[in-house]
Amino acid sequence: DTTAHFSDLVPSTRCTCVMIMLFNQLLDMPPLSCGWIILEDNCSLTGIDMPSQVFSCPQCPFSHRREVNLQQHIRKEHLTEEHSRNLDSGGAENSLPSSQTIQRPSIKTTKKYICFKCGKGFRSPSDLKRHKGVHTDMQPFHCNQCDKRFKAKGSLKQHQRVHSGERPYDCSHCGRGFRTSDILKSHIRIHTGERPYGCTICGKRFIQRQVLTRHIRMHSGEKPYLCSICGKTFACSGELMVHSRIHTGERPYHCEQCGNTFSLASKLKVHQRSHTGERPYPCTQCPKGFSTSTRLVKHMRIHTGERPYPCVKCGKRFSERGNMRIHQRMHEKERKGRQMTICQHCGKSYTSAAILKIPIRTHTGERPYSCSVCGKKFNQKHTLVRHLRMHKGDRPYLCSVCGKACFVSGEFIVHMHFHTGERPYRCKLCGKCTSP
Repeated sequence: DTTAHFSDLVPSTRCTCVMIMLFNQLLDMPPLSCGWIILEDNCSLTGIDMPSQVFSCPQCPFSHRREVNLQQHIRKEHLTEEHSRNLDSGGAENSLPSSQTIQRPSIKTTKKYICFKCGKGFRSPSDLKRHKGVHTDMQPFHCNQCDKRFKAKGSLKQHQRVHSGERPYDCSHCGRGFRTSDILKSHIRIHTGERPYGCTICGKRFIQRQVLTRHIRMHSGEKPYLCSICGKTFACSGELMVHSRIHTGERPYHCEQCGNTFSLASKLKVHQRSHTGERPYPCTQCPKGFSTSTRLVKHMRIHTGERPYPCVKCGKRFSERGNMRIHQRMHEKERKGRQMTICQHCGKSYTSAAILKIPIRTHTGERPYSCSVCGKKFNQKHTLVRHLRMHKGDRPYLCSVCGKACFVSGEFIVHMHFHTGERPYRCKLCGKCTSP
């Protein structure tokens, strides 16, 4: 009978039998026809002789040596979404023998708690409960600083270290700290040179598995992460998360000195260098330093004369992509038969009326931005912002050498030349260098 049938099964095997029996009931098949096929025995399974067992689907020719694969197959190919929910809610067990009437076998299994969604096994009910959150949209743990939500408490704890700056895992090679042990493990491979994950297509090797996964998508062209608002697709979830902030306007990283907010932690880090004066990327040809590697690369083209961005229309080359795109707009307007926008006061030409709008105020004297404190007017908004700092006494740019604070970044850069001795301006007539 059913009870005798179940009493011979180990708990993990019993879970699969429950699934198959429910499946058979849904198909109006005999209730004890569980589809369990063992090569050597009938339906008495002790769980010891695994290689001799084959688990077969009662509906199609599919079979496998692992019951987990059979569970996944039945869910994917045969059960509807409604039937799966019925199985998860315990509907199957209501029509099958009670677990109290089944005699537990003496053989111990390491992972007897099975997830009915994916067939994965766990050692304890709490592990299974945490895992079930993967299959739902519930995110009960939320950050009280940026309102980001998480499915697991451990994930929230790791995230909060972003705000607190806590880095409890130190590298024994360089002393650098990290937020999680997994990040530390990947970092250590930089010192050891270990690259355990290799691409089967081009042979390139990587330190992290997820980097390899993103790399493989370059070969396949796969972009599985879709923006639900604009439809743009991305190769990794991180790119989608950053992109979504364009739509939401979320800027979770803020500067404590001036209040500016940023969508990326890396952008905040670069911005903070404008306050500290840190310039970690020095030029090898001159004493000048830069806050980002990108700015250093652009600067080096002054020394090398490199102009890597050519115009496809006329062949003229540019050191920066932005300048090349501005130049190409001239050809685009010529192709459409439209004239450049000419300033009526000085005769200068501009690619659009929007660009001409600001310089024309120099001729007309228009000053649309006024100070609410003293009434002084300005022709550009950012000039008014700098002016307001004088009333507030706000000096966000602090010199780390002498402690002097400046209103604007330009004033701060000039001040730093006194400490560094840098003289970046050369006279074309005599060759003498000077500072501002």
